[in-house]
Order: sequence, then structure tokens, then C-alpha cells
Amino acid sequence: GAYRFMASRILVNHPVEVGQLKRIGKEVSSGIGEAKTQYCKDKRKLPHDPINKCVLRTTPELLLQEGYLKSPCKKHKQQCSVLSNLEAPDVMNVLQESVYLNLHRLCSPGEGETPEYNLADLKILVRVLPALDERELTQVLRTEDCFKGTGLLKRKLADLNWPQREKDALLADPPSLDFKESCDKECCEVNEVFEDIKKLIGLDKVKNTMQELYSLVQYSQLRNALFLAPTSEQ
Repeated sequence: GAYRFMASRILVNHPVEVGQLKRIGKEVSSGIGEAKTQYCKDKRKLPHDPINKCVLRTTPELLLQEGYLKSPCKKHKQQCSVLSNLEAPDVMNVLQESVYLNLHRLCSPGEGETPEYNLADLKILVRVLPALDERELTQVLRTEDCFKGTGLLKRKLADLNWPQREKDALLADPPSLDFKESCDKECCEVNEVFEDIKKLIGLDKVKNTMQELYSLVQYSQLRNALFLAPTSEQ
């Protein structure tokens, strides 16, 4: 879960490094075919043996192991370090999402009933979680009462004696990738679908999830181009 938020944060907050890594990835990818051919020529038993099947079976991982490719991240350690930088806010965003979904469930009215709390304000209210101490955090995570859960968060927000700049940063939306700015030719169809969804009323969860998944796909493809392990293996 945290990797969804990490992907968005990295792509949004480190555009220079990400742009450099994309260029590096393209350069490395362009040399894979030549490396496969050379590897298979060196491994064949007779000079005129066909290498087609060998080329098809040979992976970049094997070429790295055998020394026919060099890991670009060994040369560009500083830029690549950006892609492995899971931070506390990424984990906190997952926690906020969990608390939001629980409180949304508890505060949602039954048919014909009045809401106990303005559900639209919940997204902002749960962002005060990083300011809670361990006892308060446990209470809000375990609550089964809308009034108690939202009341605790509202009191914490009201009592928060932080400089306004820090308070604004705490309540700000998590970084979100802009489709129009980041989309290349390959994802134009995805962009069109997202534009259609944006016109619909509501569906905030669907819209946010689409952006997060798009960021995660972009992030995973970039790691793959640089021969880095998938996030699932970290």
C-alpha cells in the first residue's frame, strides 16, 4: 500500500532525477539486443550454430550476471537512490486511508437518516494523524463510534499549536501525478479515460485510485528499465 503513495511522491517531487533516469533507461534498453547477440555468439558450441533460441531465452538479469550488461544504477547511484526512498509519510498515508475508510463506514447514515458527520470533511480531518501520540492513535484506530473517532481528531486539530505553515503542510493533499503533464504517447488512451471519469460527479475514490495506480505503473516501469528489483521483492 505504501508504495502507491511513494510512487506518486517520487514522480511528483523529483522530476529532474526521474527525467534523467528515464533517459538512462532508454539508453540501456537500446543496448540489450546487441548484448544478447554477443552473449549467444560467445556461448554457442560451433561458430555457425544458430543463436535465435538463445536470444529469445536470454534475459537482462542473465546478461547482468554474465557481465554483458552493466547495471546503470552502479554508475548513477545518486539518481537511482531516489527510487528506493520509502519514507514515513508514505506509510502514514496508508494509515490515514484506513482510518478514513473506517470512519466513513461508521459515520455514513442509514437510509433516510441524517449524517452524524460531514463525510466530505473526513479526508482533511484524518490528516491530523501524524500529530497524535501513541495512545490517541490506538484509540482512533480501534474506535467503533463515529462521534468518538471524529471528536478526538477534531480536538487534536483545534489544539494543534503549530506554525501555520507546518499546519498547512500537514493538511495538504498527498502528491498526485498530473496525467496531462506526465503522459506520453503510449498512455494517451488512459488519459482520455481519466478525463471522462473526472467529468463525473463523485467517484473520488475511483479517481484517486486511478492516479495512484498510474503512478505505480510508471514507477515500476522505470525500475524495470534500470534493472532494479520490483517493489514486491523489497
